[in-house]
Amino acid sequence: MTAAACADPAKFDMLRLELGYRETMSIVQVQLPDELKSMIDRQVAEGHAASEADYVAEALRLYADLLDSDDEIAEIVERAEADIAAGRYVTVRTGADSEVLHEAAMDRLRMRLATDASR
Repeated sequence: MTAAACADPAKFDMLRLELGYRETMSIVQVQLPDELKSMIDRQVAEGHAASEADYVAEALRLYADLLDSDDEIAEIVERAEADIAAGRYVTVRTGADSEVLHEAAMDRLRMRLATDASR
C-alpha cells in the first residue's frame, strides 16, 4: 500500500512508523523521451501505479531482478559447460534412453526425500 492509496496519508505514515518501517528516499531527475513519459502517464492513469515515481521505482526493481536472473542463468550455463567438459553428461537418443534417465532422476529424488524425512 502506498500513501496515495490510503484514505488518510497521515495514518499511513503513522502505521509505517509503528511497524518500524523507515525508507530513505533520494531524488533522481532524468530526462525521458516523450514516448516513455506518455507510457508512464498511461500506466498511472490506468491505475497500474499510484504515481510516476512509484511506476519508475517498480520498473527499476524489475529491471534489477532481470539482471540478477541473467547473472544466475550465466552461472548455470558455466556450471553446465564445466560438467560437459568433465564428461558429466548423458546422451539421450531414444525414448528408452529418456525413460531410463527419468527413472534414475526419480530414484535420486525419492532417496533425497526419504533422507530429508528421516531427519
